Amino acid sequence: MSLILRTRKCAATYGLFVVFALYFSICSVGQAFSRPIPTNIPRNKLSEADATYLLQKDKNKIWLNSELETYQLTKHLAALNTQQLSKAPFAPVILRGSELRREVAFSFDDGPHAAFTPDLIQILMKYHIPATMFLVGTQAERYPYLVKDEVAAGLTIGNHTYHHFSLTKIPPDYIGPELRGCGDVLKQITGKTPTLFRPPGGDYSPDVSRIAAQLGYTTVLWTVDPGDFNKPAASVILARTLSKVSNGTILLFHDGIPQTMEALPLIIDYLKINGYQIVSIDQMLKERSADQEMYNNSLKMAKFAEDHQQIPAPSIDQFNSKE
Repeated sequence: MSLILRTRKCAATYGLFVVFALYFSICSVGQAFSRPIPTNIPRNKLSEADATYLLQKDKNKIWLNSELETYQLTKHLAALNTQQLSKAPFAPVILRGSELRREVAFSFDDGPHAAFTPDLIQILMKYHIPATMFLVGTQAERYPYLVKDEVAAGLTIGNHTYHHFSLTKIPPDYIGPELRGCGDVLKQITGKTPTLFRPPGGDYSPDVSRIAAQLGYTTVLWTVDPGDFNKPAASVILARTLSKVSNGTILLFHDGIPQTMEALPLIIDYLKINGYQIVSIDQMLKERSADQEMYNNSLKMAKFAEDHQQIPAPSIDQFNSKE
């Protein structure tokens, strides 16, 4: 009898050991698949592996619909022009407006933010600044009323991708859905598809610029970045901005930075006192195009005049000298 009891105890102990072994092995496997992601690093600064992992994990209905729409929109281009697309140069990327005009454009990335965007809108409205707001799709989904407030304030809405990952650190197949996903969210909120796009961190490649162009976007970077994302003092943002501003400058700032909002009135006052007109990026691009066309026409006229110079009629003295 005691032998039977001892046998049962051993079996129970072994069973518990097997259960614990299975539990810990499952936990270790789960940890392997749920890789730890740094939480103190901006999404556009994550490594390629971390960004891809999070993107695959965060796919939702809007993103997946955008992936399908993007595929349907671009598959015929890829089928017809595979060789041409692979050899095509970068689509145009805008860094500034016309250097012939004393104009500056303001732009703000990464919004909207519930704690900061309302105050930012008030500052821009007070000084009549037609800024461009490059919005993140997930943020716009969270605060659609702020997007509507920006539109009501006369601000231009731009696309800053859906998740705000660096587009050069995710698979090329995910670039289109990132743009389309954000565009779809903004269209649902505002009733209008944006036409301006800025890649997170300014990171772009031939794939990024081509896909943006295929989706109908103009890619806009910037001329001056005072580095306000790192939250330096307002005086530092002011000095960095004013030391580099010139004709046609596109200024890059970030929504959600208190120091930027503190520096903005001083920046605006300086620009106006020094004769700068503050315009929207849309207006700047139209004027840049017009100036470029005027310049090209002047070159053509100069070339035409050079090629068709009138040969002066010979004088009577020239005829007499020949005789």
